[in-house]
Order: sequence, then structure tokens, then C-alpha cells
Amino acid sequence: MAGSDPIAVTVHAAQEADDFLPAYEAFINTDFYVGVYRQGDETPTRDFRFDVITNSQDGQPYVAVAPALDHLHKGQAENVIQIRGAQLIRELDPAVGIPVSLETGGAMGPTKENVQ
Repeated sequence: MAGSDPIAVTVHAAQEADDFLPAYEAFINTDFYVGVYRQGDETPTRDFRFDVITNSQDGQPYVAVAPALDHLHKGQAENVIQIRGAQLIRELDPAVGIPVSLETGGAMGPTKENVQ
């Protein structure tokens, strides 16, 4: 297991213990890279929309994120920003999934539907 990706270590431990609260806490406190499109002439960190990708297997929308830029699947996005996991959850539609690209493989992140 890669030691340079702390959230991957936390997710792996959560899977082993079948207790995902530590993984959720790590998610909301981690800064992730995410692909975005500019909405206007403003800076992409203020005037943007997320790169929402449709899952080819189930047709569901998702926004891919990664704690390391080199692990990010950007889709068609023109720009990349860094955003805290908690802010990402607040800004996304509840139907949008958040898969996290980790050094050790993907893990599904939370959405508003499964967070109280």
C-alpha cells in the first residue's frame, strides 16, 4: 500500500474494519483536484462548473476527484482546481457521485444522499 496517499491508507483501513466514518472524515477534510469549466471571464476558482461525467455502465453522473493531480481523470475539463471534500459535497447535486482516484485504486466517496 502506498504511504504517500494518506486518504488511501484511511480508506483501506475503513474497508478492513467495515467502519467508514474515518474515511468520511478524511474525505471532508482533504483537498481534492477536480476538473472544471470556466463559466465566464472570471478566475476558474470562482466562476466555474464541475466536469460532470456520465458513467458508461449505469448512466449515472459523477465528478471524478483525486488528492494527487497525476491521479485525476479530467474528462473533457479545461481547467483543474483544488477543493475541500466538504465544500464539494455542499456544491454538488445530491444525485452526482464522487469517485476518488487513489494510488491504490478507486473508492466511492460520499454524496448528499448518504450524508446526514
